[in-house]
Amino acid sequence: MKKLSLLALLALSITATPVFAQGPYVAADYGFYSAGDGALSVEFGALGVAAGYQINDFVGAELRASAGVHDDNINGINVGLNNYLGMQAVAFLPLDRDFSVYGTVGYGRLEAQASSGNIVATASESGVSYGLGFQVKSGALGLRLGYESLLDESGTSVEGLKITGLYSF
Repeated sequence: MKKLSLLALLALSITATPVFAQGPYVAADYGFYSAGDGALSVEFGALGVAAGYQINDFVGAELRASAGVHDDNINGINVGLNNYLGMQAVAFLPLDRDFSVYGTVGYGRLEAQASSGNIVATASESGVSYGLGFQVKSGALGLRLGYESLLDESGTSVEGLKITGLYSF
């Protein structure tokens, strides 16, 4: 009987162990995005950082900032991202101890720039952002790969793929 009680206690402690570390984390990412309005399409790269807090195995929140690092050139006009600022709720679906599917939804502000010679024009738009991807973690380190839509407003969409490195405290 003591062996059965010990096994039950061990099984209960294993199932009660958190899958992912809860608490604060920081992240750095690179995203490759495509922006378009149906008639015109541009591609650009962005480097970003994020600060987040994982509340439990299933829910977290993030503040994000990105800056453009690779612009597109269309007929002599350079077009690219100046910056992106956003806040997202993050939902996690743990598939095992080190691997999960994640989804994000939030709100962000994107500023883009077009330039040719001495002429520079900027435009900004705010709206809903969302994403979906996979996350793998090992100890304090993690890696995400996912799809992200930074903006889908006023007939303009900005979406792409992003790879993110994470460090949990």
